[in-house]
Amino acid sequence: MGFIWHWFTKAGSVRQDNQDYAGIAQWGDSLFAVITDGVSSRSDSGPLACALTQYLVDLVIANAHPPTSADLTFYVQEAFERLKQSCSPNASAAFLAAYFSADKLMYAIHAGDCRIGLQSDEGPITWKTEVHSLANATAPLAEESLRGHPARNQLTRSFGTRRYKVSEITTLVCEYAEGATLATDGFWAGLPVQDQHAACGRDWTGPHDNEDDVSRLVIRWNRSPQTWLEDSPGIYVKRR
Repeated sequence: MGFIWHWFTKAGSVRQDNQDYAGIAQWGDSLFAVITDGVSSRSDSGPLACALTQYLVDLVIANAHPPTSADLTFYVQEAFERLKQSCSPNASAAFLAAYFSADKLMYAIHAGDCRIGLQSDEGPITWKTEVHSLANATAPLAEESLRGHPARNQLTRSFGTRRYKVSEITTLVCEYAEGATLATDGFWAGLPVQDQHAACGRDWTGPHDNEDDVSRLVIRWNRSPQTWLEDSPGIYVKRR
C-alpha cells in the first residue's frame, strides 16, 4: 500500500517568478503535505514560501510520528522563530499543511488563502477550509461570492517574519478515497468550478491565460505499492 500524489504548478502572467511551492513528508502509513503561496505585494515572499515549505517538511520527517494538531501549531511557530532570522521582514506567504493517515484526512493548519478540498467521482471539489481575507472577515460567503469578491486577495492572516500570527486549525477526519486537493487561490478561485475536477488529473496541462500562479497538489491512498511523483519544479519531498 502507498500514497499517490501529483503536483502541478504554472506561473501566471503578472509575476516574473512562480512563488507557489509544495512539500511532502511520507513515512509508513502517514503523510504530511504542505502548499505555500508567496504574497505578490510583499517583496521576497517567494523565497519565504520556499523556505517555509522545506522547513516544515524537514521538521515533520525528523520527528516521523503522527503529528497532533498541537504539534503542527508548534512546528509553524518554530518555523517562524527560525525563518525570521534569515528571510526578509517584508515577506509573507499563505500556506496550508495537512496530515493524512492511511484512510483519513485528519486536520489542516492554515493561514491565508490556500485551501484543501475533497474530490468526488464526477462532481466539483468540496473545499473544506475557509480563507482569511477581508472578503469573508465579518461573515461567511458562498463559494461563488467569495471567488469573485474584490477584497478576496486582501489577506487578514498569513505567515510572515515580522511578527508571529496564530494559524487556524481545521479538524476534518474525513475519508479521501477519491482524492484530496491542496490548492492556491489561482486554482480554487481562478479556475471555473466545472474545470477543477478534470484539473486534478495527471494529464492536465494548465489554463492558457492565467494571470495568477496556478498550483495544486493531489493526494490519494492506493492499495498497490506505487507512487506518482512527476519531475516537477517547486515540490520538496522527504521519505523515511
